[in-house]
Amino acid sequence: MIGPKSPLSCDLGRGPLPLRLGLCDWAFAIGPLRSTLLLPLVLVCLVACDRSLDLREPPKTFPEPSAPEAKDVKLVDTDLGTEAHAACETRPVGACVGSNDFPCDFGTWVRETAERCQLETECRTNGTLVVRMDDAGCVTAILMDEPNDAIVLCLVAAFAEVRCPCSSAEESYYFGFGHDGCDDDPG
Repeated sequence: MIGPKSPLSCDLGRGPLPLRLGLCDWAFAIGPLRSTLLLPLVLVCLVACDRSLDLREPPKTFPEPSAPEAKDVKLVDTDLGTEAHAACETRPVGACVGSNDFPCDFGTWVRETAERCQLETECRTNGTLVVRMDDAGCVTAILMDEPNDAIVLCLVAAFAEVRCPCSSAEESYYFGFGHDGCDDDPG
């Protein structure tokens, strides 16, 4: 039983008539506040559960709306996947490593490599690039619809040196169209 000396009773007043409530009286006293307190608690639980969803499902990425479908890409002769380059298992792991939740970040690596090579080759590449990787984590094929020798050499130099902690994958990148050199004055 909850009495005046019980650890579950509380003194709610310091006036001439102190108000002492037991545990059941507390529940009744905060009744109107219950709905106000319940909503933030539910929101906290939903936000906390959202992280576990991210761990189970990889993030969804969407293609750029301006990129057309890669219909006319053709295999570029690069000797990737042959003995012309170091064996896949002997290569170091490259910059295609993602976060702890998703160790393979092949898409970002392809995009960053394509952007870097586009700048290094004076922004003359147009069209679509498709990069294929095998189960060992090495790039085995480059496909393009508008290849040029300079970009192919840059891509092969980057892709042939490393491997990724990934299984087979295919990633495409759209360079755009109408490139005839880098704009030195962006303003």
